[in-house]
Amino acid sequence: MRHLASALAGLLTLSSSLTGQETLATSVDSATKPRWHAGAALDVGQPIGEFKQRVSNAVGLQAHVLLRLDPKGNTALRLQAGWLNYGS
Repeated sequence: MRHLASALAGLLTLSSSLTGQETLATSVDSATKPRWHAGAALDVGQPIGEFKQRVSNAVGLQAHVLLRLDPKGNTALRLQAGWLNYGS
């Protein structure tokens, strides 16, 4: 079960980072890019070592907002925040 949770967390993290990737077709057509972009991700953490004896697995969220500064989207500002709770 723990390996499944770790694999799921990895896939969720990978899929959220891949959403920022662009194909050649969209990078050529800059008119379709919105100036603002927002996203969110679910996080799962697994403690190890002595920490594992004191807490259970963690669940949390991440969110980000992106503001493109130029029409092609080559320069942007990104604000990202995350929260992870291991329980008590």
